[in-house]
Amino acid sequence: MLPAVLDLAAAHTLKGTLCDTVLCGTRVVLNGMNVERVGTPALQVLLAASRSVAGVGGSFVLQRPSHALRSAFGDLGLAAELARWETQ
Repeated sequence: MLPAVLDLAAAHTLKGTLCDTVLCGTRVVLNGMNVERVGTPALQVLLAASRSVAGVGGSFVLQRPSHALRSAFGDLGLAAELARWETQ
């Protein structure tokens, strides 16, 4: 479950958590329904994690992205990436 605030501080914590998860398995599933605020650094962490998982043949899933997440991805031109994560 992603936190309500994905700011710079949360991005650092998220990176550590996702690095451990990527090392342990090839399927990462996150739930974004509680996210209310999103910063670009957190999106960068999510993108890097998805590429790392893909690099080992795994899947990266983001279930129930909130409106804030959808808007942030859309603002950065990454709506297609988000859509791909929802369907894996």
